Amino acid sequence: MTLPNEQDDLNYLSNFMVGLRQDQDRLRDIQVKYDHLTLLGQMLSAGTNITSMREDFNVLAETLLGQLASELYNKTVLNLKSTARIAIDILIRNLFERTADIGFLATDSDICAYAQACETNRAAVHVDDPQRVSLKARFMEYVRKYSVYHDIILLAPDGRILLRLNGDSVGTCSSDPLIAASLGTADAYVETFRPTDLLPGDESPLIYSYRVMSKDGNRPVGVLCLCFRFQDECQRIFKNLVTDSDWTVVTILNSDGRIIASSDAYQFPVGAKVTEVKNDGCRVTRFAGREYLATTQQAQGYQGYMGAGWQGHSLAPLNHAF
Repeated sequence: MTLPNEQDDLNYLSNFMVGLRQDQDRLRDIQVKYDHLTLLGQMLSAGTNITSMREDFNVLAETLLGQLASELYNKTVLNLKSTARIAIDILIRNLFERTADIGFLATDSDICAYAQACETNRAAVHVDDPQRVSLKARFMEYVRKYSVYHDIILLAPDGRILLRLNGDSVGTCSSDPLIAASLGTADAYVETFRPTDLLPGDESPLIYSYRVMSKDGNRPVGVLCLCFRFQDECQRIFKNLVTDSDWTVVTILNSDGRIIASSDAYQFPVGAKVTEVKNDGCRVTRFAGREYLATTQQAQGYQGYMGAGWQGHSLAPLNHAF
């Protein structure tokens, strides 16, 4: 939830600024000295009245504290916004580079030949088929070279799994809609980010898929899927943005405001819904009974690629934000 507007002003936030509190104590000590001087002047009947001087100092002190609070706030907001923006922009840029992989690999002659062989000869799907063994080794080498993938799956147009890198799924069949989408898309790839029977138990699978054509290019003979290490990629990004001593939490949100990746899953677990702070704002929000200063940053996109409507969302607990 988002807290009322009156709790977002500096008077409220200054209660959490430890550095400002130290300055307040120093100025308060000076104010006490003015009080003592005023009292001493009255007791000695020196005819010296420094009340006006004290009032001027109070005005100056309030102005100074307000300026210091504003600077602390602006510094924290700038850090939160830049962290959220960098996180989502790096993720989008890295994923854009992966969108070219599926189109390139789906046209590989060995993959096309094997998919077509499986179409005409069911024996080619057998685990001991030499062509299949050779192609699986190619998949393994590809994943070793491009460590951002954890599985490669080749399916028949009817959903039968012809070959996959992880595990032996011969004879199993998928009914995921991405198969039909990949066979009929006019785009260069199909991006899927949701639970799927191709990766059971994975709550946040990211798959890039595309059709595999026959040698003559006249008909699709299969669908190739590249399974991306989404959580691993996000954690690499978070690790470069947030140090062990930093209390900032960086998350990636989907278009519904649910967390799909988090730098601290204990504070903000994947699947939890948080309050978005849009329009480049920064607000105090509450989550699990704790107050945070939060901001949500939209993806800027990379060469026209915008991802799946994801957003960067950074938060800092108020008692550590400043």
